[in-house]
Amino acid sequence: MVAILSTIRRRTTSTWSRRHYRGSYAADLWVMEVERKSFQKLLDENLPDEQKPNNFWPLYGNGEIYFVSDREVGAKAGTAEVLKSTTNIWKISERGGRPVQVTRHRSGSLFFPSISADGKVVVYEENFGLWKLDTTSGQAVEVPIDIASDTKDNTFEVVTYNGEADSYHLSPSTKRAAISIRGEVFTIATDRGDVGRITKSYRRDTNPVWSADGKWIAYVSDESGRDEVWVRDTEGKNAKKLTPAPRAITTSDRSSTFSALRQMSPAVAALLAASRPCAIRRNGSGSAIT
Repeated sequence: MVAILSTIRRRTTSTWSRRHYRGSYAADLWVMEVERKSFQKLLDENLPDEQKPNNFWPLYGNGEIYFVSDREVGAKAGTAEVLKSTTNIWKISERGGRPVQVTRHRSGSLFFPSISADGKVVVYEENFGLWKLDTTSGQAVEVPIDIASDTKDNTFEVVTYNGEADSYHLSPSTKRAAISIRGEVFTIATDRGDVGRITKSYRRDTNPVWSADGKWIAYVSDESGRDEVWVRDTEGKNAKKLTPAPRAITTSDRSSTFSALRQMSPAVAALLAASRPCAIRRNGSGSAIT
């Protein structure tokens, strides 16, 4: 019985993905006579380390050993010539001798071969494709892969709005502004800076107002099924609903002042503490903090 080994006699292992390697860490090709427990090195016994190529993934079939190597170019490590080397499938007799190149690919990306039980077919990856080698004829053909899949719709859409904000409010520092566009609240830099998204929902969020300390943004949202006052921090986190009040916001609140809003929810006054009068009003188009 014969066992095939691809190994290096060092404490570290070689890397199969390292192209054009030449050196003492290159993988050697060995055979083992199992019954006699003897070993024989098949290749590169007298080759200088600076010219030794890798010999990977040995496969045994019908007295031949197939393996992957870029040994076609016999050049020294570090030379321009060695960069022309490409990985291909080679074969050699189980008793040794001269190796023979079987495939002629030029991508340098031939990996992971596997041989059939009868030794007649070798399949392998070549440049992200699947190939099949007939070991009798030496002919290699690509295996066509056509996978039918359902079309996945892209649920994300990049939309650019220019001058379409329906409401806005400057931060106390005046360096940023909170704006509402098409039912969402954003913050933008008044000079230069990134856009921040405050809300992200299928509800309508409008009329943002900054708190006096610049840490919170209040807005009107119908997330609960009716217009309510909500507040979030400037990162769009820690959402809190500040209403309902003891009574619902109705049309009669159209002229309510900040003091009326304080009575409906004391937390609103504490978080907004606006320097100008605020009110919640309702009309045919909805509610707003003003």
